[in-house]
Amino acid sequence: MSLYKPDRLETYSRFLHVINALAGANNSRITYIMLPILMDDFPGAKQVDEKLKAVSREDRVAYHNLVASVRDIRYFYDHMHFNKIGVAYFTKTYLKPILEEKQNPEIR
Repeated sequence: MSLYKPDRLETYSRFLHVINALAGANNSRITYIMLPILMDDFPGAKQVDEKLKAVSREDRVAYHNLVASVRDIRYFYDHMHFNKIGVAYFTKTYLKPILEEKQNPEIR
């Protein structure tokens, strides 16, 4: 039995447009990031990726799929959660550059 349920994705993804509109109305920016996991075929990951790609195009928000960006088991305490050094590595290597890019108002 899979924990992934397509109807839940559709139900909850409707809120993304609401969140994006609210952020835009308040001059805030949204960046969605799919975090790394050590499973190649995580149930629902492909569908979530496709949904976030579509939402980011429709609402003109940023999206980064980083699922496969970190594959070294030393940075995880299980198949999908970083340990302490993993959080530090991922933040420095991936999140910091994304956030610094977003501070430039000419980059959207």
